[in-house]
Amino acid sequence: MTERDSTAQAVSYLRVSPKPKNKEVDEYGSIPVQQTATERYAALFNYQIVKSIEDPDSSAGTALRDRAKGIELLDYLKSSGIKNLIVQRIDRLFRNTADGLVQMEEWTEEEIAVHFADQGGNMLNCATPEGILCFTTLLGYATFERQMTRRRTKTSMLEYQKMGKKMGG
Repeated sequence: MTERDSTAQAVSYLRVSPKPKNKEVDEYGSIPVQQTATERYAALFNYQIVKSIEDPDSSAGTALRDRAKGIELLDYLKSSGIKNLIVQRIDRLFRNTADGLVQMEEWTEEEIAVHFADQGGNMLNCATPEGILCFTTLLGYATFERQMTRRRTKTSMLEYQKMGKKMGG
């Protein structure tokens, strides 16, 4: 895989989780914020975003190939021949370690470079061995956080039930 495709064209993928009832919107992960981050990254490294795929209501816990917009992304990358994908951060694309590793391996074989525009204030280019190492580590943390959120939610629900309180509306 080359560190930089000479065509300098890219696709961006922007995903927002479904909003739970009675929850605040995560402004850091909103579509406009993601779009700004990916556009800034593209400008900084001289990439032209030729297509942005917005996925406004999908869980990253669902495998990319099982999301309608994920399928659109995969199909577009194959059919267009574009070799660069820009995403704001890892949890916008994956929250499942196995899914992320399998997909990244496929993209590596297809020589598609995945760029994360804002990973905790840092940029991450997965077209390099160092980028893949960081990706693998951060993907493990993304999976861990998703599992911890599930545990906290389940524990809270059980406590509410013990107290005889209803959850939801």
